[in-house]
Amino acid sequence: MLSSRVTPTYLMVVARSMAVTATRSSSKTDKARKYTNAYNIFTTEEMKARPAEMRASQYMILISEKWKTLSDAEKAPFYEQAKAKKHRATEKSRKPFGPRSALSFFTKEKLAPVGESMGEGAVRVDYSTDVFAQFDALSPADHQKYEDMAAEDQVRYTEQLAEWNARE
Repeated sequence: MLSSRVTPTYLMVVARSMAVTATRSSSKTDKARKYTNAYNIFTTEEMKARPAEMRASQYMILISEKWKTLSDAEKAPFYEQAKAKKHRATEKSRKPFGPRSALSFFTKEKLAPVGESMGEGAVRVDYSTDVFAQFDALSPADHQKYEDMAAEDQVRYTEQLAEWNARE
């Protein structure tokens, strides 16, 4: 019998996330992030002064012409703002991953062997359910092993999060 925390909806969510994770290509995650550049900052500030009767597309033409006529010294503040925004974005994006649960540690350890034993045509939900049933059937001593791993990971997360918050 599955515990109350492992509902059919939960199993479907876990199965979908595993399927999505398995199908993601590394090229998508390896792409460089695009940040706001100096021109974007300039146009955002200039668009605030757009007359209500003028169309945005017409005003953008005027803004782009104005940008082209600015000297490097006049553009410098916008480049500095863009550089600062990029730095903040890269620092913020390195937020530590959340703590893993005992079930998460157990699932990672047990999911691959269960999937292999069920065969190639098995649906992930089928053996996910089997893994969750195994987790619920663990003896208290075996369960404690995964609870300890989760507690250690909570300490790791708390330390990393405090360090990350101190950088802001």
